[in-house]
Amino acid sequence: MTGSFIDTTLVVAASTAGSEWSAKAEQHARAFTPSQIPHYALREMSAGVLHILCAAHNRVRQEKDTGRAITSVLNLPPITGRTREGQLRALAKSLSEALNYPGISTEPMALEVRRKMCHDLSLQIVRQWKRARSLPATALVQPLGCFGASDLTLDADGLIEGPGRRFGCRPEMRCAAAGYLSDKPEELEKIVAFLRPGKENNPVKDKPEMVRARAALKELIHAGPAKFNKRYCRALGDSYFAVMCPPGSNVITTNTRDHQPLCAALGKQAINPLAPS
Repeated sequence: MTGSFIDTTLVVAASTAGSEWSAKAEQHARAFTPSQIPHYALREMSAGVLHILCAAHNRVRQEKDTGRAITSVLNLPPITGRTREGQLRALAKSLSEALNYPGISTEPMALEVRRKMCHDLSLQIVRQWKRARSLPATALVQPLGCFGASDLTLDADGLIEGPGRRFGCRPEMRCAAAGYLSDKPEELEKIVAFLRPGKENNPVKDKPEMVRARAALKELIHAGPAKFNKRYCRALGDSYFAVMCPPGSNVITTNTRDHQPLCAALGKQAINPLAPS
């Protein structure tokens, strides 16, 4: 029976309240075992979705006026891209729920809305991070010494901080993900060759994230894990899942468009259990 190696996109989808995890993905995880989540997925989630949600909460917490919090996000430079869009979506959803919250309050409306938004966002963040680390029918594997998937913390001002008070890795530690990948040199070379510019029949080679991934893998091959530049860690991205997926397992993801070509280059497969049947 084929096992499941679950990527970041599905961890995020599965840990989000109201997702299709219980209906489809959990069923897949129980049917195709072992079902494993590498700690690298939690590291990506922490630096991505989790960081975005916490930033949205912290803006509302820091500003006395909700409008100013939203304006501060709107004023983020275009280069912030997904960070800006993600915070705006989180704030819009939280604001809508706060404005439609039933009940009577003696507070001024602006203060009540701000308080409800902070409560809603903080509850969402804590629950999603907790669920991501304990998804049903799955086991966490490949721990990262440079990243501890611990609980979130509150600072003295009520701002939410990431695991270990950061959303990335510990700066004094070597990149543990690079250490795992360095043990599979043949697979690394195959991915680098597959992503070579100008290579035919490759639908993803020119995507910016794949260009960065190739550069990161070349850095790892030439420098080795001890001297690997940690700023390339996130660029390892989808390549990590393709390479580290165990024999006899499939990469389980909501993004087969990017994962499948990389997996196929290594004789593996990517599957989206949430896709319409």
